[in-house]
Amino acid sequence: MTETHSRTAAIIHQQTPTEARMLETYQAAEMVHRLPKLAHDPSLPGVVQQACVEAFFLNVRALIEFLEIKGRSGNAKSDFFASDVAAPATWSPVIDGDTQDRLGRDWIVATRHLMHFSKERVSQSVGIPTDYIDVSEAALVEIADDLLGVWDQFAAKVNSPLAPKRAGFALFSE
Repeated sequence: MTETHSRTAAIIHQQTPTEARMLETYQAAEMVHRLPKLAHDPSLPGVVQQACVEAFFLNVRALIEFLEIKGRSGNAKSDFFASDVAAPATWSPVIDGDTQDRLGRDWIVATRHLMHFSKERVSQSVGIPTDYIDVSEAALVEIADDLLGVWDQFAAKVNSPLAPKRAGFALFSE
């Protein structure tokens, strides 16, 4: 367990459930912000770089669902969403169609290539390439920018130090 994880866990136990949920999602948002650089850090072993890419997409998927970019997907009985945390204020992300489409594709990539051993991970026919997934630092930063633009809307709505805008991220030290 990392020092940051231990500190976060201790903070969460001192919060109301809503505050703890904000802090959990803040942690995921900050990881989306920081992991593109770490995924391409040549000083890290290849396995750690790969783990950073996978953690990035895992948190991208979780935030897309939390921020209700795809609507209330997931299990409404057990999952919490931005509109739950923002209450009594109302929450509905404002996203242009192109960004909505890109984030929808990012959610599919994370679902097919991380969350499940989808048949689409590997071509079913010899000589037929699978979809290429660009995991360059620039591509990951573009995904992060799209998603964290929506996060910043949420942060402005809840106006809490437990869910700051990207410019205020400071949970993890560099």
